[in-house]
Amino acid sequence: MIGLPMSKEDMEMDFLGEHSAYGGTLTIIDSESKNPYILEFQKQAFEAFKTEGGFPTSKNEDWKNVDIDSLLETPFKKAVTSLPADLNSDIDIFVGQLSQSARIVLVNGVMDDILSDISLLPTDVRFNRFSNLNDEDSRLLEGVMDSGSAPRNPFERINSFQFQDGVFGVVPDGVVCERSLHIVSIVASKTPVVAYPNLVIKIGEGASLSVVVTHVSLCSGIPSLDNANWLFDISKSGRLDYLNLKATRRSSNVIDTMQVSIAEQGEFNGAYVVSGGNINRNEVRVSLNGEEATSNMVGVGICPDSNKLYTNTTVDLNSPNTDSQQFFKSILGPNSVNEYSGLVYVAPNAQKVNSDQLNRNLMLDDSSRAISRPQLKIYADDVTCTHGSTTGQLEGEELLYLMSRGIERNEATALLISGFAEEIADHIKNDRLKYYAEENIRSALMNLQMPA
Repeated sequence: MIGLPMSKEDMEMDFLGEHSAYGGTLTIIDSESKNPYILEFQKQAFEAFKTEGGFPTSKNEDWKNVDIDSLLETPFKKAVTSLPADLNSDIDIFVGQLSQSARIVLVNGVMDDILSDISLLPTDVRFNRFSNLNDEDSRLLEGVMDSGSAPRNPFERINSFQFQDGVFGVVPDGVVCERSLHIVSIVASKTPVVAYPNLVIKIGEGASLSVVVTHVSLCSGIPSLDNANWLFDISKSGRLDYLNLKATRRSSNVIDTMQVSIAEQGEFNGAYVVSGGNINRNEVRVSLNGEEATSNMVGVGICPDSNKLYTNTTVDLNSPNTDSQQFFKSILGPNSVNEYSGLVYVAPNAQKVNSDQLNRNLMLDDSSRAISRPQLKIYADDVTCTHGSTTGQLEGEELLYLMSRGIERNEATALLISGFAEEIADHIKNDRLKYYAEENIRSALMNLQMPA
């Protein structure tokens, strides 16, 4: 007997598991080990998810082009941390490549205390699970979470009530981390699963940290979803250099939501290199809350075949004399989709701010699609703000020029595509992160099918 297809409501309920969708009550795993603040935070996120409409629909402008149905149609279950021996072996092999690096390893959304090692960072730097925080750090975490905005998008809310145990990191005032911290989010399973990493980092006054986030799927062709929430708080004169790398399997999906709060003279430098995968969605919300705060974001998406990339940025210039720079690119192979949606908001009192926003898309096939929506909302009159977007194919004149110099057509095409992508790395200020970005860009370009 052939069963009837599931309704959308049934699929949504199945995705949420024990929470039974909108009419259900919140069941929190290990609730007895969580402090009251975290429990209340999760309850509020669940209530917001129910009252604000649940899963996104085509009526939600920021999500209308995202293929949510394909995620709901997949029988995802919440990932568990107890794994078969062969999957643990795969994880050990991958993490072994980072043996000489400071690292936080998240396995199916939860920090692995054995695989994680921050001994190469200054001794004052500390990272711990939410459930293991002392009273002082618990209060500090609450302050950081209170200063951030409440979860806004549907999958951010789902993470907020589904995560099992978050991670809180502190870089104390004046501490400068010379080495980069690698944050590795690993999803491992033999059945379709969704993981919920949740990480918060406080960068103290005059402190600095560089972070490399890598998403890894060890599901061997099995669909996976890494639904991650990141929150960074940068104090006065603090600095965060950030690189997010996604070179994922064809069956993997990643939905990233990140908040960054920047105080006076603070600096955020964020970069994204995304390639492969099924659905990759990055949402970044940056708030510049003090004078002379700066934000620089760059990214390149390399979509070789039937990949879907969505980048949504919001930059709030809330104080005078702040600066925001954004430069995002995509390279689109057959049947691939890239959507860039960026909003810059200038508050009424934010005079003498500067903002530039640029999106460029390179189409390698007629079946690919690029959607670009740079936007400005300006409520101050003494500002310098620009935004722009271009979408097109390789310039024929540039190709002919290279070929006239004796370079074969395929090689000339590869050179132009490489130059288009690697320009993003030139905008990365941190040399170590720039190196990682360049390596990942070159690797991703090898999977591209050159246009005829």
